Amino acid sequence: MKNLKKITLTLLFLVFTTILNAQNYDVPEGFRWTDKDEYLYISQDKEDAIQKCMQAFSMHGTIDIENDKIYMNSNIPIFWTTIDKSSRNMGMVFYCIKYKDDYDVIIKRVKNKDTYLFSVKESNGEYLDLFYLKQ
Repeated sequence: MKNLKKITLTLLFLVFTTILNAQNYDVPEGFRWTDKDEYLYISQDKEDAIQKCMQAFSMHGTIDIENDKIYMNSNIPIFWTTIDKSSRNMGMVFYCIKYKDDYDVIIKRVKNKDTYLFSVKESNGEYLDLFYLKQ
């Protein structure tokens, strides 16, 4: 019985350690961890989504409004990347995207290598390919 308790405690410790390691970066309140290994915040208001994305980015990078552009007329108003402060081998991707009638704010860690993320169709019919480029 003692061995069973030890095994159970060890397994619980390993499960919790794995969960904590998977979600090991800071996000503002309101984000939830998804099965796509990213944080998600959903808003019905574009301005709220943009503010939440800026708040998340400011926790990991420096916001320079002169250089960090916000495209209000795009289906992707924000797409920013930075190096993860905790690991030079990882990058962070922050974006706000129109999805159905809402706006999703996504925070995702990626390997610090050129990575194709996805394409999105703009309202004018043009497709945008979004990449994380190694920094």
